[in-house]
Amino acid sequence: MSRQSPETRFGFHCIDVLCRVLKVYDADSVTVSWPDPRSPIGVVYSNVRLWGVDAPELTRPSCEEERQCAIHCRNEVSDLVLGCYLRMSAAGKTPSGLDKYGRPLVVLRASSKRGETPQNVVAALRPYDGSLNEWILHALPSCVRYDGGAKVPFAERKRVQKELAAARKESQQVRGRLRAKEER
Repeated sequence: MSRQSPETRFGFHCIDVLCRVLKVYDADSVTVSWPDPRSPIGVVYSNVRLWGVDAPELTRPSCEEERQCAIHCRNEVSDLVLGCYLRMSAAGKTPSGLDKYGRPLVVLRASSKRGETPQNVVAALRPYDGSLNEWILHALPSCVRYDGGAKVPFAERKRVQKELAAARKESQQVRGRLRAKEER
């Protein structure tokens, strides 16, 4: 497969286009379609990778816990956006605009035009500037930010998450003790 930029492969329309989410493969890979009059069938179908997101692996998980997390994350994303219309823009963060499998790196956002994206999706994505990519990173703790470098192994992610949870709990306990002292 030749590595073409999304502009060459799909035409300039993929830079900012209203697309429909047809399939959620996992929390960082989806299949979308959008109208394109230059296509022989008038529509383009593409598997795309959500820029900046690394989700647990579904196809080759390192353990059963990772597989279960991957299924949960996929289902959460699917429940939110499957069948919805979102705005797709090329991330343009790599020279080719593609990941190592040739998929365009994209950002999916709720559309600002009334009626294009369901209101429940708009409401869920609003705190994240309308970005599905950012929603995933905040709503799904098993998904982490990814810039294209070395991936953090799942076991390491879980260890760090447990340490953060313990630190948050300890911080809450300390704040509670300080408030109790102040009230006396």
